[in-house]
Amino acid sequence: GTSLAEAGLVDGTQLTVVHTSPSLRIVTASYDETAKLWDAESGECTLTLEGHDSAVMSAMFSPDGTRVLTVASDCTFRIWDAKTGECTLAVECHGFFVWSAVFSPDGTLILTTSFDGTIRLWDAFTGQRQRSIHGHSG
Repeated sequence: GTSLAEAGLVDGTQLTVVHTSPSLRIVTASYDETAKLWDAESGECTLTLEGHDSAVMSAMFSPDGTRVLTVASDCTFRIWDAKTGECTLAVECHGFFVWSAVFSPDGTLILTTSFDGTIRLWDAFTGQRQRSIHGHSG
């Protein structure tokens, strides 16, 4: 088998797995400014998602497995089509380094967190900000 290092993944790379019938797919985020989709059975990279201008900090599938959400230290989140790799939405979501993001259970909302001390809630289809919560100072 291929090790993660041989596959081009570095220490600190975050992995997210989703099961979709009939196959298992994996999405990885990397400091090389990309996210990659992998076929878990063959170990082959099936898509490389390029478009961020800095390290991709987090990547995950939507609950239905049709979209991929990425966030990067370029202060943006992006939504990608999980079949074609097309970026369907790019949003500058914080004024500072974006740490993580997750889809809501129904896939209609995105929650982002940043080192600017805010948590923000977004519409997952339009990128419209729904709410901003302040509170953390460090």
